[in-house]
Amino acid sequence: MFCATVLAASGVAALAQTGQPVLSVGSQLTFISEETVDARVAPGGVFRVHLRDSLIGSGGVHIADAGARAHLVIVDKSTRDGVTHYTIALRDLAVIGGGGELPVTPVADTIDTIMTGTMISARTTAFVASENGRLRVVIPLPFKLSNDAPQAGYTPIPFRTVSPVLPRATRKPATPAPTVSPSAEPSPQPS
Repeated sequence: MFCATVLAASGVAALAQTGQPVLSVGSQLTFISEETVDARVAPGGVFRVHLRDSLIGSGGVHIADAGARAHLVIVDKSTRDGVTHYTIALRDLAVIGGGGELPVTPVADTIDTIMTGTMISARTTAFVASENGRLRVVIPLPFKLSNDAPQAGYTPIPFRTVSPVLPRATRKPATPAPTVSPSAEPSPQPS
């Protein structure tokens, strides 16, 4: 999986090395909520959803069945003007044949009402490749490789480079310590 992930960073050409691409990043799909989310739910709550339609890739490759289970996670919630807004995430959509879990993200990060039967639009965030009749999920790297051209609007932050030659610490000459010497005056005699 690590090899496939590294290769996917440079795009479709890398996918050809790991198998034939059958589903690209950003493919649209729709989930249906199987439960109603109450306004008392705490962030971290997990609810069942299922895939509305079968997920079919290029060449008619069947990737996931209609009704395939996934989970909706309540990431955060806020209430404004008496309406509860849920920030959500989707997870655990399995690919047919043990090809892995297909990561998906909701099109709208927040939703106002989640009732049984609510449709949630989503898109894929990974490629699906077919190699020797088996499906494999290929997750692209979240950054570009160093040999890719930088963004045109990129402006590096100017930093000051410290000189490699450090100034030597100079030692101050030692000051002579006072010494005790006998005084020339006679000391008082007790009487």
